[in-house]
Order: sequence, then structure tokens, then C-alpha cells
Amino acid sequence: MNFLNFPLSGLVIVFGGFVCLIFAFRLHRFFLSSKTILNQYFRNFFFYFSIFLLILGFPIIFSPFNNYILKWAYLTSHTIVWFPWAYLFAISLYIFFPRLNPHYLFFFGLLVGEVVQVFIFLFPPAPFFHQEIGILDFHTQFLPSLLIMIWDIIVFCFAALVFIYQGVKNQSIRIKSFIIAFGLFFIIVGGPLHNFVTSFFLTLSADIATLAGFIIIFVGLIWKPKIKMRGGDITKISYS
Repeated sequence: MNFLNFPLSGLVIVFGGFVCLIFAFRLHRFFLSSKTILNQYFRNFFFYFSIFLLILGFPIIFSPFNNYILKWAYLTSHTIVWFPWAYLFAISLYIFFPRLNPHYLFFFGLLVGEVVQVFIFLFPPAPFFHQEIGILDFHTQFLPSLLIMIWDIIVFCFAALVFIYQGVKNQSIRIKSFIIAFGLFFIIVGGPLHNFVTSFFLTLSADIATLAGFIIIFVGLIWKPKIKMRGGDITKISYS
């Protein structure tokens, strides 16, 4: 089999799904011992991202030429992806504005994501596997792609800036916060890039960038120093 004829991108996505699942279980152990909202929300962030990636990735591996299955894999998985985005939206706002209720912030973020999902259903993708170059092009339409990119920038850029701000403000968590922010920037680039690239290596690069972002965020979360962020239970977090 020609190397490029194999949907390697699907394999990377599924691998990323299992990596996120492992991270979710690891953070769940931290949550059981510390009961902090940062552990709780990032645990949920990784868990729902793993479900999203597995639903999206397995059909690419096993049915790369079945456009109907691929279309519904995209639509179904994207109903899930707004959950991790909402958790990230909520925890980053809560860190910056500790008087806000993080649970209400989560539901607001989820509502915005599901509004975007309506446009994805109204303007569904038309996936096509380019066997000659080994990539799957979802052929996402312009409006939903634009909305996804805008919401991605709002959620992930704001979260990254919050952690950068916390790192600048508090020397004791500087490295930890900067690592998390660095990982978020990887996802900012890698995630929406899938809707625009049309070459094998750029698609694979987007997959790898997204996976690298998850790994970097997790490394930041388990970094040893104690966190002392303003806002609720976040001041009590320890990852020892």
C-alpha cells in the first residue's frame, strides 16, 4: 500500500483521543485528592475532547471512502466538541473573574457552541478522501468554518492570555502558567487549520500540533509548584 493512501491523519486523531482519555483519568486522580475546580474542569476538558476525537477519527481509519459516514462522524463529533470548549471558557473566566459562577459560565459557553453547531447542520461538510495524497478533506463550508475559527480564537486565546497574565503576576506559578498557555496556542493553530488545509503534510501537521498542544497543557497542569491564583478554590491547588 502506498504510504500516502493510508488515512494516517485518522490514526493520529484516534491516538490523540486515547492520549486525552489517559490525561482525563490522571487528572481525575488529582481531583479526588484535591477537589479543586481547576482539576475538575480540565479533567472534563480532556475527557470530552477524547470522545470528540475518537468519534471523528475511527471512521476516517475504517471508512475513508464512505462520505455519508464521514459526514455524520463530523456532525456527531462536533456536537461533543463544544463541551471541552465550554469547560475551558468557564475555568479561564473564573480564574480572571472569581466572583462569577463557573457552572453558569460553562452553560453559557456550551450554548454559544451549540448555536455554532446549528450552522454546521444547516451547512454540512462534504467529505472526500483524496487517495492520491492520502488526506481527508471535509470540505467544510465557509460560514461554519468561520464561526468555528472565531469561537476557537475567543475561547483559546482568552484562556492562554489568562494563564500568561497569571504567570507574569505570580512568579511561583510562572513556568506552570506559561506551559499551559503555550499548549493552548498549539491548539489555536492546529484545530481550525483542519478546515482550510488541502495537502497531506499540512493536514498531518495540524493533527500533530493539536496533539502536541494537549500534551503540553497536561505537562503544565502536573507541574510541581503550588498554584496561587486569585479566585475561589484555585488558591488551594497543589500537584505534588
